[in-house]
Amino acid sequence: MSDDGEKILSGIKQLREFFVQCSLLLRTVDDQMKSEGWDVEGNKAIAYTSTSLREPKQWFPDYLYRYYRHTKKNNLLLFVSILFDDDIDGEYRTSLVQPLITAGYLDYGSERTANDEDQHKWTAAMYGYEGDLSTAGSISSREIKEEDQNQDYECESFGCFGFPLVEVHNPDDILGKVVRRLIELPSLQAAKSDTPTTS
Repeated sequence: MSDDGEKILSGIKQLREFFVQCSLLLRTVDDQMKSEGWDVEGNKAIAYTSTSLREPKQWFPDYLYRYYRHTKKNNLLLFVSILFDDDIDGEYRTSLVQPLITAGYLDYGSERTANDEDQHKWTAAMYGYEGDLSTAGSISSREIKEEDQNQDYECESFGCFGFPLVEVHNPDDILGKVVRRLIELPSLQAAKSDTPTTS
């Protein structure tokens, strides 16, 4: 008797458990970010999936995401995401060779407030579009300023980094490799990013 059915079922169960672990990881990020003064925006974690019979490739999410805001820095929006696979439209700069955990910020400038989550959720995958995913075997970072170069970016500047998801093993890894590194990135920007703004 073939064991193909058992293997399929086992794979599905493993995938469910993988999602549980990813949820725990992102909830740990939420808690650690809150302790640093950054509040999570909303409770969503999945974007651009489909329930349509004609869109089977979108039944599975390309990535998970979380966004964070600071009450005294309305111009900044921080994100943490887990990239599972290449962009479904093939728009990543390079192809993934393994799942990545990524993080970054968007700076909307001193005169603007960051947009709401429904308008910018694709930016949580920023590292996929702007990072060199082929070298993700080691931590890589990128600071990219987008002034008037691309109409798709409503922010004035952003920075992001990413590294293999399998390198995160415990809360200390999350704190050191993701959260603390992330909250230090905006300090590399102009002083306007550190000045409290109002909406």
